[in-house]
Amino acid sequence: MVVSGLVHLAAMGAALTVWRPGDTMGTLAPRLVFVDLPSVTPASSTPDVASIDRSLEPSVPAALAQHAAELGATNTELSGRLRDQEERTAQLEARHRQEVAGLEAAASALGDELAAVTADRTALSRALAASREQVSALEQELETRRQTEDAARAEMEAAWERLVTSLRQEIADKDVALERANAQVTVAIVDRVLFPSGQAGLTPDGERVIDKLGAVLAGMPDRRIRIEGHTDDVPVGEELRSRFPSNWDLSTARATTVVQRLIDQAHIAPGRLEATGRADTEPVTSNTTEAGRRRNRRIEIILLPPAAGETRTPS
Repeated sequence: MVVSGLVHLAAMGAALTVWRPGDTMGTLAPRLVFVDLPSVTPASSTPDVASIDRSLEPSVPAALAQHAAELGATNTELSGRLRDQEERTAQLEARHRQEVAGLEAAASALGDELAAVTADRTALSRALAASREQVSALEQELETRRQTEDAARAEMEAAWERLVTSLRQEIADKDVALERANAQVTVAIVDRVLFPSGQAGLTPDGERVIDKLGAVLAGMPDRRIRIEGHTDDVPVGEELRSRFPSNWDLSTARATTVVQRLIDQAHIAPGRLEATGRADTEPVTSNTTEAGRRRNRRIEIILLPPAAGETRTPS
């Protein structure tokens, strides 16, 4: 009986070893086989183990193998999932690196563009500052020129009034004519007032008229003065050709005589004066009549504007 109990205990232990958590007792029942061993007499010291039902021996390894197979399948499945996860992780990391590289490249390009924009802005700022300085300089130059022109007009207006006052009688006698155009004034004097016929020397009346003009012109030190001699179209007579071969020579000699008088008596600087002979090339009227020829024989004293860039001096 003792041996039979031990065998039953061993069988129950083997069955419990195979049992897993979650198995119900119903699944254990078929694995527990109780064997009734024959009674052993006390004289027999060794039980007859050969008589134990050996049907229990194959069940334990089979269950273990099945469990191992299940574990292997689970491990394979998990390994596959792990590989998939690793591949996805690698792909995500590669994509992340690519995106980071793209962002870094974009940031570098933006940095270069920003630097270029900053450089352009600096250059534009400098150009704008230079333009403003240029505009300021031009405005100042324009204002200076405006003031100069205003002063020149005022001066010319005053000179005009003085000329009209000084030559009032000559103007009334039509021996002198005044003409004003912009900043230029022309004083035309008929030759019979200034010179004897065919001569280049001033008459006393001519000297008096030129001295009146000189007194006015001396008060305009920044004005250039051009004296032009004009004749009619009648050639120089035989008796005068030895001195004046042509009307060009006669008109130039008379203009030079007036210039010399302005220098000597009015003390006008020679650099302000110029003498020019025009002969009969610029008539003011027709030479078909004596009255017309008389008007064409004249001396013109022209007050010119100051030369460009010339510094004005107070008068």
